[in-house]
Amino acid sequence: MYENNYADINFYNLNNYNNFINTSVTEIDSYMSLDTYQCQPKNNCKFNIINQEQFQICNNKQNKEQKEKKFINLTLSINDSFILTTFSISKEISEQIIPQRSEQVNLSEIEYSQIKRGRKKKNDSRERKRNQFCADNLMHRLKTLFYQKFLITFINEKIKKVFNEQKYQIIKINSDLIKDIKSLLNLKLLEITLKEFLSNKISIKFYRKNTDHNIIQMEKLLESDYKDEFKIILNTQILEFYNIFISKDSFNIIKKKYGFEFNSNYITLINKLNETFEYKEKLKKFCLNYVNYLKGNK
Repeated sequence: MYENNYADINFYNLNNYNNFINTSVTEIDSYMSLDTYQCQPKNNCKFNIINQEQFQICNNKQNKEQKEKKFINLTLSINDSFILTTFSISKEISEQIIPQRSEQVNLSEIEYSQIKRGRKKKNDSRERKRNQFCADNLMHRLKTLFYQKFLITFINEKIKKVFNEQKYQIIKINSDLIKDIKSLLNLKLLEITLKEFLSNKISIKFYRKNTDHNIIQMEKLLESDYKDEFKIILNTQILEFYNIFISKDSFNIIKKKYGFEFNSNYITLINKLNETFEYKEKLKKFCLNYVNYLKGNK
């Protein structure tokens, strides 16, 4: 940003420097500074920029009055264009380093913003309209656990089981669908099949992947030697998987119906969260009541 301006300063070489500096000053080992920009000619006169209004000459051999004289002579002899250039640089630096503040600050807005964002601290007694225990936040957490962790891990573990390796891999879908907490949309989401769900856009975290990555992977599964097994899984309704997710006997159901061990459900996933016991219990109850909640039976 400043390289061009600094280049303009450098054209003051030794010859030009002697032209605009008073000859009586050249014998003095002096300097003038403004911020961090420097020009050091061969006569050892050090030339720095300090600020827009202040120039200083220091000479240990001369008294105060002589310094003030030299200061006046030196400042008057400086080229106008050079002054404008240095002022411009200083102004730009000030704007970059020191942010502009409004004259009046609304303390109530600051207090509101501090309350509105972030997790509430233990010693914070102020009330909030929304917190981690509200239904919207619980729904978002539930959907993340069920759709992004349980379902995605379930299908990948099945792939690994039948192929004895992770030959194909399903990745997480775009978080926009998970963040949407509209009841009508989430009820419809439970009615679609796993294949339809996984056909949504993938997460932006996998930007290097093809946007249709999951679709391509599912097509390969349905063309493999195990296509019948995956056809059953992919055509299963999401609601059926959700009922398994919240079932106390989920481990046995998966082993019996899908032929492999998958020891994961809402309890195991919630217990792994780094949250308080109170929050975990609240989330578990919400999981059990999720479908009724969406239907308006709150």
